Amino acid sequence: MPTSSSRAPPTSRGTERTWRNLKPPPRTTRTGTAAPERAGLRGARVLLGYVSRERARSYGFEFDAWRDMILRASSVDFNAIARKGKKLAALLSKDAEVEVSAPNGTRFVCELKGRAAQSDDGIVDAQDVKDGEFMTNVPPGYVIVCPGETSAEGTVRFDRPVPYLGLQVTDVAFQFKDGKATWSAGTNEESIRSQYDRATGAKDRLGWLQIGLNPAASYGFLQDDLVAGALEIGIGDNSEYGGKNHSNFGFQGRLTNATVRVGKRVVVDKGRLVA
Repeated sequence: MPTSSSRAPPTSRGTERTWRNLKPPPRTTRTGTAAPERAGLRGARVLLGYVSRERARSYGFEFDAWRDMILRASSVDFNAIARKGKKLAALLSKDAEVEVSAPNGTRFVCELKGRAAQSDDGIVDAQDVKDGEFMTNVPPGYVIVCPGETSAEGTVRFDRPVPYLGLQVTDVAFQFKDGKATWSAGTNEESIRSQYDRATGAKDRLGWLQIGLNPAASYGFLQDDLVAGALEIGIGDNSEYGGKNHSNFGFQGRLTNATVRVGKRVVVDKGRLVA
């Protein structure tokens, strides 16, 4: 997740972080100049461009399977994803408690503070442009929100490896106590630990919570965060998403079989998106 710049190349938000420097780039990329923004120009990051034989070999992926997954996930009904995303974003934009559990011992709670959740749905509509968002991802999609940065308690044990600079960092776990995070990993922990130790700012605070929306995406590649029902939780910098954390570090993990309750409503049930 760290990024050397706040604007990342065209790929899924989650994978950009793992390829760069552990600081999360924004969900969408503004044009960077006033004239295109005034003109309302819109665009999309086409994630197929990041599917290469070299990258597949580096991470141990089967190239054809990865490419086929991206094409399938790019061919879904974006309008259906947009409808589901808006509904879920509205729920995550309220004041509410979030509870996450999983069979692997994950027990985690945090508080939503009424901040606007953002949905990446493959469509840049008039409201997106009004909000200053001019880019989307293809394939989409996910909803992301910044909970209260000091509200997290409990343990999250992620069951997907975190890809980082050609390595797979396995068995990542976050432990939150009194709103502060510590973390551990199995293989290749040192590749990220060195970044963490050098980092400054709110590197040990809850950063974001994200839920995947794409029914045609599948696990096993760099786009795990897009899978419908996938849960991602991150620590560190969240300033690009409307949060209060400022740091030169960000780090995330993903769960495939989480149950997520927002207030009294279950939105993910054992890894299945039900909201």
